[in-house]
Amino acid sequence: MPTTEHVDQSLLGAWIMERDETFRLQKNALKEAGIIKVNQDEFDFKRNFSSMHSNLDLESDAEWTCSMGDFASSGEFSGYWKTDGKNISVVQTYEERKPKRDIMTGTYDETFLYLNHNQNDIKMPFVFRRMGAAKIRPELRFNY
Repeated sequence: MPTTEHVDQSLLGAWIMERDETFRLQKNALKEAGIIKVNQDEFDFKRNFSSMHSNLDLESDAEWTCSMGDFASSGEFSGYWKTDGKNISVVQTYEERKPKRDIMTGTYDETFLYLNHNQNDIKMPFVFRRMGAAKIRPELRFNY
């Protein structure tokens, strides 16, 4: 587990999933993987994704907590995080207070975290926006 010397203190605080941008990037990843093949698949994915929410709190002791869910269910996750330059690793150690190891890696700037999660060998992107920061305008979309 990293110590606080391995975390960029400027990232401390609450982050919220940028749902529209995360949806767009995940839809593209699923299309590339052949999971979304027809308009009905895309419609179903959008319908299921539209109620998804996630909040991530990066804490000064190099730990993090996250709540994620939709209208039907939600989950609590926690672990530790560390930075190396502009790279970030968010390592999950617990899910619903039970031990579970998982990891998301990516990059960051002052306003956004760009994380990738390997789900069934598909790189699924998640974009988190600093709580209180402006939402992404369509003309400023990320292509990472």
